Amino acid sequence: MSVITQAVGAEAIFPFSHLCCLLRGVTYARLPFGSTLMCIRENKMDALDLNEAALAKYITTNPGLLDEIKDLSPEEQKQQIQWAFEDEAEDQGIEPWELTLQFVAESPEQLKAMRLETHTSAAEALGMDWDEYRELNDIQD
Repeated sequence: MSVITQAVGAEAIFPFSHLCCLLRGVTYARLPFGSTLMCIRENKMDALDLNEAALAKYITTNPGLLDEIKDLSPEEQKQQIQWAFEDEAEDQGIEPWELTLQFVAESPEQLKAMRLETHTSAAEALGMDWDEYRELNDIQD
C-alpha cells in the first residue's frame, strides 16, 4: 500500500461523479473501484480526463477484450475495461495511476516528470519530508 493510499484511508472513497477534491492546491481523485489516488496539478487534465485517455489507449492494445464485452451494455463495457485496466496494473506490479501515466505520457521523459510531479505533490499534501517520502515509496532520483 502506498503512502498516498494510507493517508486517505478506506473512508475517503468519493462517488465516481464527485472524484475530485482540493488539498493544498493539488487535485486528488480516487480511481473507480481502485486502490489509489491520482494527483494532478490544476490547469492540466483532471484525473477523469487522464483516466479516459488512458482507457481509450489501453483498449486499442487489447482488441480481444472488446470482442469479449461486445454484448454488454455500454456501462458494463466501461466497467469491464476499467477492471481489466486495474488488473493489468496489478499484473505489472504498479498502481493504476502509474499505468494511467504510462498510457498518457508522450515520451519516457514526460512519464518520469509526471511521476515525479505526482509524488512531489503527494509528499507536500501529506506534509512529509521529501527524503522520507522517497524512502517510503522507493523513489530513486
